[in-house]
Amino acid sequence: MKKAIVLALILILGIYSGKTQGIGLSGKRISVFYDFDYSGAFAAFIIFGEVDGNYYNVLNDKKPSNIKTLTNIQHTFRVDYALLRNISIGGLAAYSRDAYEIIEPALFTRNYQVFSYGITLKDFFLKRGGIAPLGNYMGMKFVLNTVNAHNRGNPKLYGDNYREHEFSFHFPTIGFSLGRQGVLANKLLYNVSFEVGMNIYMLGNFEDPWPSAHIPGAPLLGNLPPILNTLNRNNQFRLTFGVGIAP
Repeated sequence: MKKAIVLALILILGIYSGKTQGIGLSGKRISVFYDFDYSGAFAAFIIFGEVDGNYYNVLNDKKPSNIKTLTNIQHTFRVDYALLRNISIGGLAAYSRDAYEIIEPALFTRNYQVFSYGITLKDFFLKRGGIAPLGNYMGMKFVLNTVNAHNRGNPKLYGDNYREHEFSFHFPTIGFSLGRQGVLANKLLYNVSFEVGMNIYMLGNFEDPWPSAHIPGAPLLGNLPPILNTLNRNNQFRLTFGVGIAP
């Protein structure tokens, strides 16, 4: 009788443990990723058929401006923790940059850098064989962005890294994604996903000390300053390709 009770307890504990632990990759709970987030310039090119490549012509550095715009990416460092078999939570830090306007083409462009920090939540599809951190998932993230903007002078006239009229502001972004994480080799992982996002400026503190006219014909974005139009474009649609490890 005692042996039966002991065996029953072991079985119950085993079932409970299996439900509460993220047992993907032999019980690995923590995974670390470096993601290349391919921003909305590509989506704008596919959907609307044009890209504001002239932003980069001002520097005349002999690199095709459209290529430089289309390959603008966000770099993201992310750490996930498998909370349950199908749920992982995580934190991220990201960096991106872009240009959003020309001021006298031979003199200045208006540029910005974005530093982002946020939390992520992924729900892996158990019915399709997913167990965190592996398999198909549906994700959600909430990110706080800090934008540092400035006018950048043409280096041929002003030297390298000449800046003026710098300002900064903050705003949050919420994003929803569908993706897949899998094994490349041993503990080496990959991540691919498609994300739709929205900037929530009403919760930010935006104030552009150098406002200018709305970009004519900018689709779906409303009458916003050019920097906000560009931030919208880059966060509305995002493709992610990442590599990671489960230490």
